[in-house]
Amino acid sequence: MRVLFVEDHPEATHHIKKALTGFVPWEFDFAVTSQQAMALMANHTYAVMVTSVRDSVDLIRRVRDFHPNVARILRSAEDEDEARLRALFVSHQVVEADIELGKLVGVIAQAADLELMIHDEGLRKLVGRVEHLPSQPKVYARLVQMLKRSDANFRAVGQVVQNDVAIATEIIRVANTPFFSRGRAVTNVIDAVGRLGTRTVRDLVLAHEVFSAVATGPNQAIVEKIHRHSVDVAVAARSLVSRPRDRDDAFLAGLLHDVGRLVVVSQLPAASPVVDSDGDLELEQSVIGVTHAELGAYLVGLWGLPYSVLWAAASHHEEEVVGEGALDVAAAVYVAEQVLSEQEEMAVPGFAMWRQTAHEALGMGSAS
Repeated sequence: MRVLFVEDHPEATHHIKKALTGFVPWEFDFAVTSQQAMALMANHTYAVMVTSVRDSVDLIRRVRDFHPNVARILRSAEDEDEARLRALFVSHQVVEADIELGKLVGVIAQAADLELMIHDEGLRKLVGRVEHLPSQPKVYARLVQMLKRSDANFRAVGQVVQNDVAIATEIIRVANTPFFSRGRAVTNVIDAVGRLGTRTVRDLVLAHEVFSAVATGPNQAIVEKIHRHSVDVAVAARSLVSRPRDRDDAFLAGLLHDVGRLVVVSQLPAASPVVDSDGDLELEQSVIGVTHAELGAYLVGLWGLPYSVLWAAASHHEEEVVGEGALDVAAAVYVAEQVLSEQEEMAVPGFAMWRQTAHEALGMGSAS
């Protein structure tokens, strides 16, 4: 794998080069300016570009347009809020400028591992050009920045999201599911945010803007169906995961587990009926050349979301992720998917109990 670092600070270049030489089995090059970076890309094939130069956002936009198969990572300082917000729309990941090199290696390695998921060059380029997933997530970006402040609270978050009627309605609906409501209804968005918590609301906003980006035209009904299903899987998975500390990741994984379907709906509309075929992965592979699970995992990884969310997207049709006993994030999403798809009972101890838990969380009544 070949990685391009674009750094205009000599000390940073020296530090990275010294730390990585002999430590990782990669080839890597360094450029000082955007012009040098584009010239190198014209002559070499890179899997990942990491940049922190002054005009990084413009560089990343050019790389997206001319080299869409390159994973784009921006190193940005905390005080560059405006640049970070603009970068969210064109980068695959935005990390801190002073990120530990060990963590940066992990970010780059994840991008490299994801490269193996998709072998068809045309599809890799297609995914690379999916700038509008999410499509300029303005509300989400505002929340990300707001929640970094020490004075952030649920009322401030509620005031942001209540200005978007569709998002506010979705938040209130989820807050009134039995898992969150515990029998007490809420009717205003600020109370709903207080009940759900700010991270859950942030993740709901991300999912809403992702789905809304493609919910137009003849495929709108398919998108809306997938969106509603994904929210239900999120609520069910959160109720099923064994460790309380995994609940937030399980919720986000449920929201985004089918995001690969949106790539097909938006970029290959003629193939939309294929991804609406109840998870027939063999059919997807034969028609599209890749499955929606692989596409979804690829995107989730490029967005820099937790590995547990990535793995859940990749494996939500694979029964092997469910062992005996405790459910991790991927297993909880798989079980939730099976319950909501009304599949036959799994030959795994505990499935009847898990199904009952998911039904109760969603207010579906007793599982028979």
